[in-house]
Amino acid sequence: MKYLSHNGEKGRETEGILTNFLKTLVPNKFDLGTGFVVNDNSISSQVDIIVYDKYNVLPIYSGFELII
Repeated sequence: MKYLSHNGEKGRETEGILTNFLKTLVPNKFDLGTGFVVNDNSISSQVDIIVYDKYNVLPIYSGFELII
């Protein structure tokens, strides 16, 4: 990626590659996304890759890429 000089976009591209690879490995009951984790009234910093059980843990919000 020598033509891409923006570090944020480099990271986003790398995360997308890894996420797509992980989707081929995890069982179908799991989903992957990026976003925030809410637990007992606290909110995490932005998490690059979140793996969650899509049948038992419903996101509070699920957008195009972002999940909470």
